[in-house]
Amino acid sequence: MRQWQKKVLLLMLLCVVPACGKKRSLSSRATHKKKGIASALSRDQITIQEAKFSDIPSPLNAVPLTPYYQAKEGNALFAYSSVLSRDELMTFYAHEMERLGWRMAFTFSGYESMLQFEKPDRVCIVSIRPQRRPSHTEWVIATGPAIEAS
Repeated sequence: MRQWQKKVLLLMLLCVVPACGKKRSLSSRATHKKKGIASALSRDQITIQEAKFSDIPSPLNAVPLTPYYQAKEGNALFAYSSVLSRDELMTFYAHEMERLGWRMAFTFSGYESMLQFEKPDRVCIVSIRPQRRPSHTEWVIATGPAIEAS
């Protein structure tokens, strides 16, 4: 093979190989901006947001799902993935939320499981989603100020 042919082949490989890899977070940020969702946060930004809502626990092995993370004016949306089962997560939140001063107001288990917790001035909903991957469970936590009924 001639020298110039080797260079052309190497250049083609350099163009194709990066396209075969996993999507980078930069592309997911652009996608979420198009949909009107806040761009994905860094791990440090997620840690800061979680600290602001320290009375809402997450299991030690929970992995944040960054595109879901939003926090604004006392409202927050967090999402996680874990190897824990739906039942294990429901038990975890039932015990840990009570320990942190939340009162369970509602629970539902079906295709999607939901738990609603209340404090005098705040509400928190934990939505445990059906598994998309065989060994992982995903859940979303939404919290915000309680609205008084009129």
